[in-house]
Amino acid sequence: LRVWMRQPSKAFKWLDSHNGWLYALTHRDSSTRELVRIHPESPTVWENILTVPEGMFLKDVLLLDNIIAVNYQSGNAQKLVFYDYEGKVKHLEFIPEFCALGPLNGNKTDRELVYFYTSY
Repeated sequence: LRVWMRQPSKAFKWLDSHNGWLYALTHRDSSTRELVRIHPESPTVWENILTVPEGMFLKDVLLLDNIIAVNYQSGNAQKLVFYDYEGKVKHLEFIPEFCALGPLNGNKTDRELVYFYTSY
């Protein structure tokens, strides 16, 4: 598979594929990260799945079987948001303030995510 990116100078990180689409993080059109999907037959057309909300920092993304898990941070608080592959919010977990959510780990075929957080 050979894909030509139309803006190679922009920050770009491949994540994985799902149902024939390629998923990546980019700073393509904004100062914050975006999650985009790209169809291999039209690599110059990128669909924005989600944009990081104002005042938030995207720390981690994990693609699972039927859900996208995203860890955001704002100040001393983090939240874990679960999206479907169309970018609609399915579930939201607030992590207690001054706690750190551990890295998101899992396999693409997993239907569940186990996560942990630590505090002082």
